[in-house]
Amino acid sequence: MQLKINNEIVDFVLENEKNALDVIKAISDFLAKEEALVTRITIDGKEVNFDEEKLKQLLLENITEINIFAQKKEEVIYDLLLECQRLLNEVKISIKERKFEQKGEIIEILNWIKETIHTISKTGYITNTESNTIISSIEKIIGIFDISEKDINFEMLSSVIDSIVNYIKAVREKVVSFKLPSIEEIETIIEECNNLLPEVSEAFQIGNDKLALDKIGMIINIMEVLTAYLKKNIKSFEEKKQENVRNLYESMNSLLIKIIEAFENMDAVLIGDLFEYELASQLTEYKKIILNK
Repeated sequence: MQLKINNEIVDFVLENEKNALDVIKAISDFLAKEEALVTRITIDGKEVNFDEEKLKQLLLENITEINIFAQKKEEVIYDLLLECQRLLNEVKISIKERKFEQKGEIIEILNWIKETIHTISKTGYITNTESNTIISSIEKIIGIFDISEKDINFEMLSSVIDSIVNYIKAVREKVVSFKLPSIEEIETIIEECNNLLPEVSEAFQIGNDKLALDKIGMIINIMEVLTAYLKKNIKSFEEKKQENVRNLYESMNSLLIKIIEAFENMDAVLIGDLFEYELASQLTEYKKIILNK
C-alpha cells in the first residue's frame, strides 16, 4: 500500500495498523503535532468521508493507495474566514436585489457564519473579543428580519454588512501575519489611532457611515493589539511599574468592550464620546507609562 500526504509519497512503517481508520488516525496524530489538520482523504482515487465505522471496514490488504490532504491550522482558519466574507457579500447582494425574498436561506447562511466563528474562537487563533464582535453583529442582522421591510434602512444595513466583512478581513489577515509590535513600533501605532479618531467624526458628519464604520473597525483592531501587548509584557517591566501597567491594561480592556458594544448597537453618539473623552486620554496615558513620553 502506498501512503501520500498532499500527493507526496511518504515513508510509513506499518506497526499494528490493520485498516484505513488505523492509518488515518496515526497520520492525523502526527499532523496535529505539526499544527496541521486533515481536510480531505482519498482511497484508491475516490474521496471518502471520515466515517469511523466505514473506514474500519477497509482493510489495508485491499487498498492500493491512501492520499491524505492536510493544511496548517492557520491556513484552514484563514480559508474559513474568507468563506465567511464571501457569504456575507452574497447576503448583501441578495438583500440589495431582492430585499427579504430569500429570508430563510439568508438566516441559514448567517447562522452557519456564527457557528463557524464560534468554532474558530476555540482554537485560540482569534480572540474572544473578535469572535464576540462578529457573532453579536451577525445576531443583530438576523434580528432585523423580524422588522417590517418598510421600516428598514437598507443602505445602512448594507454598510453594516460591509463593515463586518472588513472586520473579518482584518482578523483573517492577522491569523497568518499577526505578531505583537516591538516597543519601537508602539508609538507609531498610537499615532495612527490618534489620527483615526477625528476621521470617524468627520465621516459621520458628512453622512459617510460606511467609511466611519470601517475606521471604527480599524481603531478596534489597534486597541486589541495595544491591550494584547500590555497583557503579554506586564512582567517585563520593573516591579514598581507593573501595577501601573496592569491598571492600564484593565482600563483599556474595559473601554474596548464599551466601544465594541457601541459599535454593535450602531450608537454613533456614544462611540464619539468614548473616543473623545476616554480613548484619547488613555492613549496619552499609554505613551506616558509604556514609552515614558
